[in-house]
Amino acid sequence: MAVVSAFGFMYLKDIKETDKNINTRGKWFAFSLLVYTAVDVVTAVILSRHDCGIISAISTLILLNAMFLLAVIDFRHKMIPNKYISGLVIIRAVLIVCEGIVKNDFIEILIGSLIGMLIGFMILGITALVSGKNLGGGDVKMYAVIGFFTGGSAVLDVLIYSSVICALTGLLLVVMKKCSMKSLVPMAPFAFVGTVLYVLLGA
Repeated sequence: MAVVSAFGFMYLKDIKETDKNINTRGKWFAFSLLVYTAVDVVTAVILSRHDCGIISAISTLILLNAMFLLAVIDFRHKMIPNKYISGLVIIRAVLIVCEGIVKNDFIEILIGSLIGMLIGFMILGITALVSGKNLGGGDVKMYAVIGFFTGGSAVLDVLIYSSVICALTGLLLVVMKKCSMKSLVPMAPFAFVGTVLYVLLGA
């Protein structure tokens, strides 16, 4: 999965149009392959210990790989394209059906996923309304998708991890005078790290 993800990453329009230089894109391929391989291997080992099932493992790997892609796009373009959010919703819906058939518990799995989506959407939606322009619609939809993949209580863990890391990073950048308190930072990179920590600390 890591190799396929890395090739797909390098040739996606959002990456390809920014880096038309083949050498730069080659470096991105090497970097993305390293990240995808590390994430996939560690995740596979952790999930195998928890005996979560093959479909749940695939779902987690897809989420992590997709979150890395969103992190890079958000970091470079300051946006999260709807096409990736929509694609992830479709993929997760298919996986829910498959997992429901295998476990013979479709309704419970679907409800858990929808609750996670609702929690992610509502918390980030309320935060976006309160903070004004500090959070965009893409961030709200991104956390809704994370909740759709992880479920209710898990998306709260991801939110806590990513928010703490974002706050500490922002504070460090302010101290180093790399940005001000009013500077906007892309949220997807922190959401990616928060999702990784959620898996590492007990998915």
